[in-house]
Amino acid sequence: MYVVVVYDADSHEREIIRAILMRRLHWIQNSVFAGEVTQVAAKDLRDSLTKFVQESKVTFWMFDRKPDTFQIGTQDDEESIFM
Repeated sequence: MYVVVVYDADSHEREIIRAILMRRLHWIQNSVFAGEVTQVAAKDLRDSLTKFVQESKVTFWMFDRKPDTFQIGTQDDEESIFM
């Protein structure tokens, strides 16, 4: 499955959320991660975030396959998977 995760967090939780998401997903842009994961890995991410997130909002979008995407503007990171 393909997962896109976005979050709005205070500075303390932002670092925790980012560290958890970096385990399995690719950084796309500020507060946005995405990538292919198994259902077990997606559940692991959700469970890990649930343990630490109290003041922030984290949203998951899950797709059966990678959705068609396009980017407008400059690309900050050459490893970004959206082009």
